[in-house]
Amino acid sequence: MSGTPLPRIKGSVMTRQEGEEYYALNLDTGELYRMNRSGWDILRCCQRGLTVEQAVAEIASQYEPGQEEAILEDVRESVGRLREMGFVEE
Repeated sequence: MSGTPLPRIKGSVMTRQEGEEYYALNLDTGELYRMNRSGWDILRCCQRGLTVEQAVAEIASQYEPGQEEAILEDVRESVGRLREMGFVEE
């Protein structure tokens, strides 16, 4: 399946889930990012090498079928935040 690839999580980033709490730590900068479940799902899609389209379809099937446009916007915003914080790379 072709599409726009999500950026990859940097090798210096560690992720952790503790109950309903989700974290990413950039070992290079010491920056800790706490996220909600949807942010965690987007981060995991980046780790798995999915495309934007695959991530939207997967998240929609789990949570909100028929809400692909809203999910696409959420994916774009979350990836932008991860990029700004230095957690992902192209």
